[in-house]
Amino acid sequence: ALVSVDPRTQFIKALVGVSVFTEGFDAPICNAAVLAYPTASLSKLYQMSGRPTRKYTGKTYAYLLDFCDNFSRLG
Repeated sequence: ALVSVDPRTQFIKALVGVSVFTEGFDAPICNAAVLAYPTASLSKLYQMSGRPTRKYTGKTYAYLLDFCDNFSRLG
């Protein structure tokens, strides 16, 4: 996994990993996810897309970028 931290605020700007953040990882402050991992599992898709969609104080939006057409295929 790769972590990018803003040196001024110490906030995590980006987390990059392959099959690392799909299960058992909670980061409700996250407001975007790039899905570059094709899956045939609807439950795994919900797990992956759930990271930025969790409620967090002050968060008003979330982005899901699906580059593998998971939502088109699985609904």
